[in-house]
Amino acid sequence: MFYSRKGKRFENYPHLAKAINQFEVFTGLMLDGEVFGKTFDDVTTVAHTKSGKDDKDLMYRVWDCMRVDEFSGGSCSRPLWERQKMLAEALAAVTPYCDRIQQAPGVLINDEKQLLQVFRDVRADGYEGLILKPLDGMYSYKRSRDWIKVKEMFTDEFKVVGFNKGKGKYAKCLGALVVRVGEVNVEVGSGFTDKQRVGIWAERKVFLGAMCEVKYQEKTKDGSLRFPTFLRWRPDKDEDDPVPF
Repeated sequence: MFYSRKGKRFENYPHLAKAINQFEVFTGLMLDGEVFGKTFDDVTTVAHTKSGKDDKDLMYRVWDCMRVDEFSGGSCSRPLWERQKMLAEALAAVTPYCDRIQQAPGVLINDEKQLLQVFRDVRADGYEGLILKPLDGMYSYKRSRDWIKVKEMFTDEFKVVGFNKGKGKYAKCLGALVVRVGEVNVEVGSGFTDKQRVGIWAERKVFLGAMCEVKYQEKTKDGSLRFPTFLRWRPDKDEDDPVPF
């Protein structure tokens, strides 16, 4: 069975589930990894549909594992190097017969220079970046400073064309800016302080048409932005008179 990190069950990976279930070596193991396709959109198309898109062209890259009882009990005393060894031994019996389940490649990093070179290499191979983990580190059941993401980000300026009201804590202020990216409207809902959310929502007429700088990971096939985050206002990029920021 496939689950998200928050416990949501995925029903849309029947071929991958069948591939895993045919090997007894996986019985009793929790595999932690990510489903890969040729592009990020290939994966999300399958993951977020109720109609059950065909997953036959997807693969599963595993970067961690432990016994199911260790995971469900919320405690695993095995350091990373031991868990990696256990994973490698399990996959050694599988890889010759099934190339859709693989151990995520890893490398021992000794210094910053090597880190930057490895990062450039994986980017050239089409990966998003790296995750740095200490070899003697324990498994983290939530976000941890022991696991550091290293990925490339891009920035650009976009015009504000709308505003979406927030929910919950932000029910009375800004939830997201709507910016124009080519022919697509994109919501930018992170990167704001609470004070900014209140101020922007109160002065929507002033900020409509303003230019803002947005950080994002990549542009998607449909022209949207992946993981957009507000950085700052750019009155120097406004075509009209700058608004008072």
